[in-house]
Parts: sequence; C-alpha cells; structure tokens
Amino acid sequence: MQKAQLILVADDEKLVELAKSSKIKFDPEIMKAISEGLVRGLLGSFFPKISFFREIMDGAFNQRVEESIKNDEQLILKSDLLKQIASELNVNSAFSCISPEEAKELKLRIGDVVENGYFYLQHPILTDVYIRPYEYEAVLAKEKEAAFKRLASTLGAKTITLKNAKFFDKKGNIISKLDTMSTMAINIGIDASFDEKGILLEETYAEYGIPRNKPYVPLELQEWARIDTDLRSMVQDRIEGHLLKSKVSLHLEDEISRNANIAAKIAEKGLDIGGKIAKTVKSTWFFEVEYYPLEIDLN
Repeated sequence: MQKAQLILVADDEKLVELAKSSKIKFDPEIMKAISEGLVRGLLGSFFPKISFFREIMDGAFNQRVEESIKNDEQLILKSDLLKQIASELNVNSAFSCISPEEAKELKLRIGDVVENGYFYLQHPILTDVYIRPYEYEAVLAKEKEAAFKRLASTLGAKTITLKNAKFFDKKGNIISKLDTMSTMAINIGIDASFDEKGILLEETYAEYGIPRNKPYVPLELQEWARIDTDLRSMVQDRIEGHLLKSKVSLHLEDEISRNANIAAKIAEKGLDIGGKIAKTVKSTWFFEVEYYPLEIDLN
C-alpha cells in the first residue's frame, strides 16, 4: 500500500475546529453540518461517532440529532469533509487523517513530536519519515547538497571549490541583499562566506583523500542521478567523459517538487504547517570539482 504523502493528525473535535477556522470553501451541505456538529465518523451506525459530542452538546442537540435520524436526514460523513480538504489541497488519495493515538507510530525528525491539529509531509528522501510542511524546502535542498558531495566522493573527487552563487526572487530578479543570501545559505546547509558587498568568497568547499574504488554511483544515489539534471550531468561528465575537472551548477529552488506546492497551499488555506515558510528564493551555486586521474593506483 502506498504511504500517504500528506498526513493530518487530528481527533474528531480538532478536525471540526480546523474546518471551521480554515479558508477552505466547503460545499453548503458540509458547511451546515460543520456548524451544527452533524458530522459522523467514517464507520459505524447512523449515530454520531464523535465522542466529544457527549461532553459538550446539550440534551436539546442530542434530541435534534435523533429526530434527524428518524426522519432519515443524511448526516455528513467525516470522509466527505476530508475529501473536500484533500481536493482543496490537490492531494487526493495521497492524503490521510489519523488520530493523535495512531500518530504515535509516525517516524518524525529527531526532536519533533506529534501535535493534534498539525500536518506532516513525507520526507523527500526517507519515505518512512514525516516532517513539518514548512521545513520541506530546506530539507530537500540539504538532501541535494548532501547527494552532490557524496557523488563527488564516489566519482573520485579530489577537491570541490565553491566559485559563485546567484539568488533570485519569485519574479526572477537577482537578489543582492547580504542578509537574504546568508540566511538562504544557512537554511540549505551550504557553508558560504560573503564580503560586505554581498560578493561570495571563493573557497575550498570539500577535500577528499585518494579514492579506494573506480568511479561509481551508489545505489541510494542512483535516483538522484537519474531525475536531477545537475547531478546527472555531473555523473555523465566523469564516468563517460573521464573529466579531471568539471564545473557543476546546483539549482536549488522552492518549486522543485509537487510537495513544495502542497506546503504553500496548506498555509494559503489558513491551516497550520508547523512554522513559517521562508521567503521564496531560488539560488544557483557554482562549483568546480577536480578529480583524481582514473589511472591512479587504487591498491
């Protein structure tokens, strides 16, 4: 069974609360049911499954529910509510809602804890791990940078030199503000230094010892090398072109995947993503990779 791309952790009470406070445009019937509390669980009888009703609703309400059932009036299913949320977020079958108790089984990033009423997005690489939606961009960028350095190592790199970087806003305009550039570098895990004018200082980014194997792509990085243009070109240049020195550009941008749009969509609908999405900034990092000669004695 395919794992959910997006998970909402919410008990029934919290789900109704989120629906009421969100900017999602529910169908009129669903809105009426939400406002009146006429929401029942996914399974079970016609009687409302939501346990908190018993604690907060008075006798008059309960009597009204019973009358509705007797009159065969259709109560809105919890599944209808979730289906509408999924449709608005454009995630459909990749979305699921689980209770806080069920969420105890979720694998989260170290230090994070499950909270009622929050969304969790599937990690871009570790598919059994879930992260807060607002973290997605930075996590994905860090994973790409880590894949780049690991690939350089397995391809027989001697040194990686960071040559330059360019930053762009969502309209494609170049950003030269020092604070923005420094924050972006920190967020994606790139150790970069800039002078007071915002010009990146060229420096050795990584240095490797003599390789123990011929150039190869590790199994866990083969997907990166297949789908990412920057890394695919890097691999081809080295393995097929036998290059001793190569210029590699890493493009890191907010909309690199569909999941990035999901995080923004959640926030747009007035739902909590666990934090604040960083200002939209796209960046390109220019590296020079120098390799050991292929003829080097590996023994």
